[in-house]
Amino acid sequence: MSKTDTPKTNNILVDDTGQAIDLTNYAGFKPLVDFKTYKKTRTLLLEVIDNQLEPITKAGDVLLLDNINHFAGDGVYALDLSAEGKVIETQILAQVKEVKRDLVTLYELTKPGTNYPSRVFMTSQIRFLGKAIGVIVGK
Repeated sequence: MSKTDTPKTNNILVDDTGQAIDLTNYAGFKPLVDFKTYKKTRTLLLEVIDNQLEPITKAGDVLLLDNINHFAGDGVYALDLSAEGKVIETQILAQVKEVKRDLVTLYELTKPGTNYPSRVFMTSQIRFLGKAIGVIVGK
């Protein structure tokens, strides 16, 4: 096979799990962190299926997640919520902000594109699955 016969892969983005997307199907990339200073671990692509996090992201976009299992600063996270040791909501997306109250760390979850009120959870009630570090914007 000559050099001209090789398929073009310049526009393919592959995460660390092997999922791939063709970037020619998307309008662009919007970083959510400063990539010059942010130390990512393992990437994961996650398609957005609703508008609950608008204006940050909307249906048809793809989130580039850093597949970490801890809080790494305010931002958009994929997470599981539990109560009394049982998972009550799984793989949800929310904007998360750390809140300190009486020497206790809490996390406030919001979904700006909805009319839902913000919710506050204790550290033991949240399992972080990944932090959004960028949005691949849909056309």
